[in-house]
Amino acid sequence: MGFRPDTSSPDGLADLLEVLVVTGHACSVEEMVDYLLEAETVADGDVDYPDERRESARRLADGAFDVAAQRTLVNDRSRVAPGTAFDGYPFQLDYNGYRLVHVRSSDSAYEFLLALSLSYEGPRRPITNHDRKLFEEVCARAAHAYVGGHSNPLVGSWAFGSPRRGGPWGFREALDELCHRLGECSGARDDLPVASGGDGGLDVVVWSDFPDRRPGKLIMLGQCATSRSDWTEKLHALANPKGWFEEFMLHNQPPIAAPAAATFVPFVVGERDWGRARRDGVVLFDRQRIACFAQGMDGNLGDECRKCAQELLEQAIDP
Repeated sequence: MGFRPDTSSPDGLADLLEVLVVTGHACSVEEMVDYLLEAETVADGDVDYPDERRESARRLADGAFDVAAQRTLVNDRSRVAPGTAFDGYPFQLDYNGYRLVHVRSSDSAYEFLLALSLSYEGPRRPITNHDRKLFEEVCARAAHAYVGGHSNPLVGSWAFGSPRRGGPWGFREALDELCHRLGECSGARDDLPVASGGDGGLDVVVWSDFPDRRPGKLIMLGQCATSRSDWTEKLHALANPKGWFEEFMLHNQPPIAAPAAATFVPFVVGERDWGRARRDGVVLFDRQRIACFAQGMDGNLGDECRKCAQELLEQAIDP
């Protein structure tokens, strides 16, 4: 197995189940049990007899399906406005034989996020900086759609993180360009902090303007975290988005309306950890929230995400 599934975590087991379904290795409880045993996820030292090992594997598989059942609730259309369909979870449970079914196999956004959230081991293709830049662009797309949609000319977004694939390369020039796009602030300050890097810790910015284009609008600053080990630290990094503008802008000038803060992660955040974002006042976009609004990726971004997901997911299951 090319990645380390967290068998102590129900969410980690559900991720493994989704990988098995996407790669065509398993979709039922019994098939997952067989895979867990073949992959020696249930070690001989954990239990003494084959029957006990199979029962232990069955408990793990049952836990994965329980979490998958919870994840399907994001597609419960009774929870949103009539006629609205946000399919953040491209799987359905078929209770006839208790199988998880991949119902939207062309969903490059969800599969890319799933692939990016796994912990790989051994001589495998690593997650690269290019992959992380793709993640920032997917997050910018999702935030753009969440704030007002891609067909709304008053809504804008930018994957601001350095090195930028679009827009000015230098930090000072990027700050000036950001002020121009927002129609607020007066540009970069003259004495930028030396340790600010190329982005000052900002990965994604999204805004919703008014037809009069005057200052005072919804602005959201976001950070992206691909690692499970430090994502909670990213919750604090932009917890004061107004202070970010005060630190880097001329005359310490923030936007008129206080900006919001967001954190983007490619994995599913369980209820136990969700309260951390609530305490910090941060809008949290996890895998299902991002996938809800990043659907329909086409062009180069969609192609690159599909290629990355295919490479990572194939090696995840290979022995």
